[in-house]
Amino acid sequence: MRSPLDQVIQGLSDDPNLLRLKKLLFYSCRQTWPTDPNQLSQYDLSKLVRELWHHNSSLEQLKAHLYGLAKTLSKPADYILIADALVNHLEPLYLETVATQVDQGWQAYVDVAQQLEQVADPQRVRKLLYAACKQTWENDPAVLSQKPLVEMVQELYCLTSTPQSLEAILSTIVDTLNRQVEYRQIAQKIAIACSPLYSSLAASTQILLAPAPTPAPAPPPAPTPAPTPVAPSLSHLFDLRLEIMKYANPLRAKVLLFSVLHGSVDYTPPLWDRLKIEGLDDLLSHLLRRYPIFTDLQTQLPSTARLLPERDIYTHVSDVILRAVKPCYASGRAISGQPTFGLEAELAPAVNPQDITGIVPNQDALLGEITGIQASVSADLRADVLP
Repeated sequence: MRSPLDQVIQGLSDDPNLLRLKKLLFYSCRQTWPTDPNQLSQYDLSKLVRELWHHNSSLEQLKAHLYGLAKTLSKPADYILIADALVNHLEPLYLETVATQVDQGWQAYVDVAQQLEQVADPQRVRKLLYAACKQTWENDPAVLSQKPLVEMVQELYCLTSTPQSLEAILSTIVDTLNRQVEYRQIAQKIAIACSPLYSSLAASTQILLAPAPTPAPAPPPAPTPAPTPVAPSLSHLFDLRLEIMKYANPLRAKVLLFSVLHGSVDYTPPLWDRLKIEGLDDLLSHLLRRYPIFTDLQTQLPSTARLLPERDIYTHVSDVILRAVKPCYASGRAISGQPTFGLEAELAPAVNPQDITGIVPNQDALLGEITGIQASVSADLRADVLP
């Protein structure tokens, strides 16, 4: 009986698009586009597949990696289809190990939940976790107990890409509360308990929020040379994301950015699947590269916002994004330096940013899949409703 790897190699060898599949494989492993057919033929297909598999430990990570590369090419639409085909061919390799990964990953969440259960006031732990996951405060014990603590820990981890982003989200919530001293201690205990997750699980789940890799320049022949791209640092993108999340719903920001970058405002389930694996950091990085001139972005964002349902809300999101990224531009062009943020003087936090309706049927379930944020909420994070 052939191994899963042998079956994958055989499937790729029989594919009519083998040449393009091997080009994308080579590009993903070597970060350079193969222009010489003889050079490409010298590389063993099995070796390239093993290397790609080794560097992408989960199927979601593989998808994000290949889609990110495909979007840099001169024919992105064609190579997104090739990326889809490559993912389908390699999927059996991940099914072999997924059960073990799930068991190990779930046990890590269980360990964190058990540690948090030992905190002196576990109900406050649940309140803070609930607020971080749902972006709304909840005092009702019946509601807070509906979801097991281990699932809340898992959801919180999936919403944060680093320990720093976890601490930033918790700190932002605590700053709105009346009993800040007590809840700051709770936040510290949550951060300490969750810290092992970011080393033990990062390889398989951090891809939800991690920026896509920056590949080599697009291969020739390209119709026109691409503009000089911005090269923002990870901390730069993290600060941009936090600044936007302070004044707009992060999912709405992702919807608007995705629409600008991909030219689609009709969010069918396949597009929601694509959006689910796109991190806000990744979308911002692509936006700055796609629009190196601020006036072009200043025109495109609002015009796309007007095409989406609830145009007034998306126009607000557009304003927030423009104000956040404007410091990245010097003399109207994108730069790679660290911006100085100052939205507080210009914008008030968005009201009910988590209310999301009117995009697609059955969207509550879809939105829950993508971010863990429910479309219906019981209260805003305001100090007058908090304990």
